[in-house]
Amino acid sequence: MSLNRIRVDRLTPLPQGKELFAWSHHARVPAQPGCYAIANFSGDVLYVGQAKVSIRDRMRVHLDDNLKRACGPMGAAYWFYYRLCEPRQAGYIEGGWINQAKLETGDRPPLNKIDSPL
Repeated sequence: MSLNRIRVDRLTPLPQGKELFAWSHHARVPAQPGCYAIANFSGDVLYVGQAKVSIRDRMRVHLDDNLKRACGPMGAAYWFYYRLCEPRQAGYIEGGWINQAKLETGDRPPLNKIDSPL
C-alpha cells in the first residue's frame, strides 16, 4: 500500500459536499447517484467509488466494512466527500479520480484494490 497521498481538494472535478464518515451522519448524504471519496481527517484520499443509484447506500456499505473503518498507515477514514452526477457519468468520474491519483502518486488510493472498469 502506497503512502503517497492525493488530497481531496486536488480531485477534478471537485466533490460538492462532505459529511463525517459516521453512522450518525449517513442520513445527511443524498440518496442519489454520484461518486464519492473517503478521506482521513487531513483530506488525504483513502478510497474512491461510484454509486449508480444511491451514494447514501454505498456509504452504509462502507460503514459496515471493517477495512474501511480501520486505522491504516494514512490514518482512519473520517470524511465522506461526494459529487452528484448522472449514473452514466459516475464511472467516468470515478475512473478519472483513480487515474488522477495514479498520475500524481504512482498508485491508486490505498483502499482501492482495482482500477475503475471504465
